Amino acid sequence: MTTMSPQLTSLAYAPEARTGNRLAIMSVAAGILQFFLLFVPCWLVTIPLALNAVHQTEDHRDGGSRHLAIAGLSLAVTHFAVYVGMVIWLIAGN
Repeated sequence: MTTMSPQLTSLAYAPEARTGNRLAIMSVAAGILQFFLLFVPCWLVTIPLALNAVHQTEDHRDGGSRHLAIAGLSLAVTHFAVYVGMVIWLIAGN
């Protein structure tokens, strides 16, 4: 009878490390950050970043990364709408 040492068995059954899509994580981080920098048009960077993350996660193997990419895109579009609304309000507010 052969026995395996505990060190070897833990390596054989170690769970696979899940890593999310880095673009999706960056798009959510930039989407949250841009609401603190309201007068800076951060959506110019965040929208293309989030769109690339959505296209990279289309195969549905990244787990929750697609949800993060969509959240980053929605934050960027919301910031764009707020930015456009503020510009219209400043122009029309005589």
